[in-house]
Amino acid sequence: MSGLVSVIIPCYNSEKYVVKCVDSILAQTYKEMEIILVNDGSKDRTGEILHEYAEKDSRVKVIDKENGGLSDARNKGIEDATGKYIVFVDSDDYVLANHVESLVTLIEKYDCKMAISPFELVNEGEEIGRQAEHTERVYEPAECLEDMFYQRTFETTAHDKIYRRELFDEIRFKKGLIYEDLYIMPDLIMSCERIAFTTEKTYAYVMRNGSIEGSGFTDKKYSSVREIVEKIDRDTRLDPIRRAADCRIFSLISRMYFSMPEEHPERGRVWEEMKRRRKGIAFNGKARMKNRLAAVLTYLGPSIAGYIYRKTKTR
Repeated sequence: MSGLVSVIIPCYNSEKYVVKCVDSILAQTYKEMEIILVNDGSKDRTGEILHEYAEKDSRVKVIDKENGGLSDARNKGIEDATGKYIVFVDSDDYVLANHVESLVTLIEKYDCKMAISPFELVNEGEEIGRQAEHTERVYEPAECLEDMFYQRTFETTAHDKIYRRELFDEIRFKKGLIYEDLYIMPDLIMSCERIAFTTEKTYAYVMRNGSIEGSGFTDKKYSSVREIVEKIDRDTRLDPIRRAADCRIFSLISRMYFSMPEEHPERGRVWEEMKRRRKGIAFNGKARMKNRLAAVLTYLGPSIAGYIYRKTKTR
């Protein structure tokens, strides 16, 4: 096992969480790392904390920049990365000590450009432990995308994967976009000959109050969803797995619809789009039951569907 790993951690106003995050990286069993801490215009003590780490460990590099959002911070980290491999970690999450070693072992074992280790979703204060057993497999790109769109074994998130540096020679995160991982992941996966996967979970995705995932509707979310949906719809490479792609789109737009204010001028447009896709989801035996039920709900009309959705909402 060999090769420098660039661990990129975008940080914005994360003084409450970043210590646990960075400490978990410094404790990795894999030592051949450069740790790129991108201070994305933080207004709290985040920048000060990051520079303290740089003074203590020569592997740590801090990049101070004006606030540009998660995608912009990741792109800056990519530009400065010198490693053979790239791993992303969000500053409010943490990883187990074998996270990087496990990913490097996986990507080298199967000679891939990307390897995936699904995250464990935890609440604040919860901890994850190391698994006693796990299984591995290798995907072809279309099969990998199909599993991702159906949300079977892993998600679109960028942070539970490892990448060969050259994957980002021509590909970058879209600046200013929310749900930017769904926008970029099909391009990354389609650039691989094969993708390795393990069921071992070494990444803790921490759900916190005020996170983008858990926060309510915004016009920025809507415009981001609109752009992602249009990109996926026009990507002809996805035609062989179009039903899976439609399923992921339906999941995205239905969550958006049920969080939109009733008076929003685009709400009717989103509802019509849900109706247009619902039959293909409701009668798709490969789709998650959660998505199939949401599709069936649309046949009851917006008022009843909205009422039932809010009553039964779970992540």
